[in-house]
Amino acid sequence: MLRRIFSGAPKSDASQRTPSERMLTTRSYPLYYFAITKCGSTYLKNLLYALDHGDGHHDGDDVHRNDADFLRAGPDDTAKINASPYAFTVLRDPVQRFMSLYFDKIYGDGPNAFHDIRLKLAADIGLDMNRALDVSGHTENCLKFIQWLESNLNGETEYEVNPHWRRQSSRLQRVKTLDLTHLTLEGLDNQLEALLAPLVPDLRAVARKVVARNRTLRPVATSAVVTPELQARIHRVYASDLRNWEKARAYWQQRLHSVVPEVASATTGKRLKVLASARHPIHYLPTAKAGCTYVRNIFHNLDHGETYDSPLQIQTSDRLTSSYRTRAELAEGPSFFVMRDPFERFLSIYFDKVLGEGPTAFPWIRRRLEKGRGFHNGPDLTAEQHRFNLNRFLGYVEFRNARQSEVGMNGHWRPQIHVARTALAFGMKPLMLEELDRQLLSIAGPLEPALRAAMALRPERNAVPRPYASAELLGPRIRNRISALYAADIDLYDRVKTGWATDGKPPKIMLD
Repeated sequence: MLRRIFSGAPKSDASQRTPSERMLTTRSYPLYYFAITKCGSTYLKNLLYALDHGDGHHDGDDVHRNDADFLRAGPDDTAKINASPYAFTVLRDPVQRFMSLYFDKIYGDGPNAFHDIRLKLAADIGLDMNRALDVSGHTENCLKFIQWLESNLNGETEYEVNPHWRRQSSRLQRVKTLDLTHLTLEGLDNQLEALLAPLVPDLRAVARKVVARNRTLRPVATSAVVTPELQARIHRVYASDLRNWEKARAYWQQRLHSVVPEVASATTGKRLKVLASARHPIHYLPTAKAGCTYVRNIFHNLDHGETYDSPLQIQTSDRLTSSYRTRAELAEGPSFFVMRDPFERFLSIYFDKVLGEGPTAFPWIRRRLEKGRGFHNGPDLTAEQHRFNLNRFLGYVEFRNARQSEVGMNGHWRPQIHVARTALAFGMKPLMLEELDRQLLSIAGPLEPALRAAMALRPERNAVPRPYASAELLGPRIRNRISALYAADIDLYDRVKTGWATDGKPPKIMLD
């Protein structure tokens, strides 16, 4: 039984398909897609289905079990596919693919996880399936798992290779007679639009209807788990995949500079109110609880050469300059907005605004929660009491956001996507709070010396001490609720983070 599960789905006519028959297509458009497991295939199958039916598949999260609902190219369509500019597949960074496999199928406990495989590997190679595993425990698990995968891929175990960890290059061998464009999962939205724009001009509108993406909630950050040793092992086991992915990434980095559709037309003649320097061409669009106190202090230091006398109250200062700028004016120097990890941002709101006692706190929220929802207050709350409070506060924010327009939402818990959409439309660059100094300096250009001097004056951050680590406060229930409330923020933040990690510069991102 385990042998069949380790092998993936039972053998079927799929193994007898010609290369062209392995390509999915649509009735509405002559495009061709070759699916590789753990490379965005859930989303792409739903997108292809939506192109024909106007909406994502009715069983979107389990779309792979509904093969009969999809159209395939004919057995003799090789020439047609090779002549098409719309034949493609998607490759993925081998490290990210491995980590997705681990968290989704091995450590994960969802309905599509490999429960039998997990039990077998826990017994055979000592994987620790403790639900409260810390970062070092996950790293140790991954080191054991990649070692086992190497043996399995080399035919040294009793189990056949599963499609979820089969090398992408091995999968590509099955269609080696076809001339396919290679996209990368990390840049999929922009690349897919650039590739298919002549064929499907309303691709964005169709894509908005597709909500199914196989995204697994991860109890710890992938970047913390992946040590240099683990990365090196993954790169060795999946060396051919790494080469293919890097080639595709380099190709798109060059091509997108010339083919990404220009969005300036949507902002032609319009002006955006931004924080501006009075002395330098640098502009910033603030997002509450994403470093705006710190950035305002940098701008003050940049203009005045000294720190503000009440740095935590700087949002009320008349020494800062707000101006309306066109997209062209914003392009004259570094113009940016800042995103923050949505989980950390929500914790910051809770500790600063709800539990906080300072002049910028929201005591009225705390009083309301104490009165009607059993909210705990005091200086020495336990982690369990904080988790109880967080769930109550989440209920309050969910209730408020569901009943208010974007404009009516409190900016401190309004989803970051609202500011990001405007900033991106005006060509502003996305930075991350966690890497803000380094990333801001990297886009500064000629302003780098002035910015370094402003940062050297030690501008203050509105950082509220926390009595417990985030991992102790964010249990599965709270993570799930934050994920549902800020799904678009999490998706965009992941894209920004991946773009910076991949290219070392702000990623090109387009939002509707």
